Amino acid sequence: MKRIIPFKLLILGLLAACVTVNVYFPAAAAEQAADRIIDTVTSQPGGAKSNNETNETAPKKTPPNSRLTPRTDGLMRDGTGSDRLASTDLAPANLVHTVLAPAALARANVTPAAPATDRPVLLAAAGALLNLLIPAAEAQASPNLDVSDPQIRAVTASMQQRFGDLKKYFDTGVIGLTADGQVTIRDQNAVPLAERAVVARLVAEDNRDRATLYAELARANKHPEWESDIRRTFARRWVERGAQSGWYYQDASGKWLQK
Repeated sequence: MKRIIPFKLLILGLLAACVTVNVYFPAAAAEQAADRIIDTVTSQPGGAKSNNETNETAPKKTPPNSRLTPRTDGLMRDGTGSDRLASTDLAPANLVHTVLAPAALARANVTPAAPATDRPVLLAAAGALLNLLIPAAEAQASPNLDVSDPQIRAVTASMQQRFGDLKKYFDTGVIGLTADGQVTIRDQNAVPLAERAVVARLVAEDNRDRATLYAELARANKHPEWESDIRRTFARRWVERGAQSGWYYQDASGKWLQK
């Protein structure tokens, strides 16, 4: 028997090692990250934070203290004179056996569980192995997007500083949002000749920051292959959340639409 158990454990370990964890692009987390960055970019530098950033979830209230009063025999008296089991009556039988005194167990008609040493060694080992593997697998399968990387914060701040200069050109329809999450000049004739070089510079700088932002978000979260998905998410959220009424944006075919 001593030779069989290690062999079974080895087989179990090999099977567990074959578990494949598929990490999918976290679309919901990416949208939340995009909204947070877009809100920062389109706000005034040093201004008040939006309600989404300042409002915190109120702490949950702790339930009122129980009226049950403890007794030394493991039971509790509830003021009506009747006895009942403590909160441990919700625990497994072996835990109840550990916490409650034998007299309490007899009065509560609880049958103690068999000692843990009587359980099969293989089953106990399997449970321990799964407890180690499953939480790690679940954590990898549902990642969140981290936006706290210094490079991400720096490029976000750069875009925020520039947004005030770009906004007037968005408002007048000179520039618009593209379907790939960037900015482009839509109507150069609407720009005074003296300002055309300035507009071209602002658009080029903002597009450089946007490209850096999308790439850094993917890199900082250890999934460079997510860059295209992040870009598509931002492109959609720039229009839905960042653009104001009257701004222009391109659809997937490149056609200009006005919000």
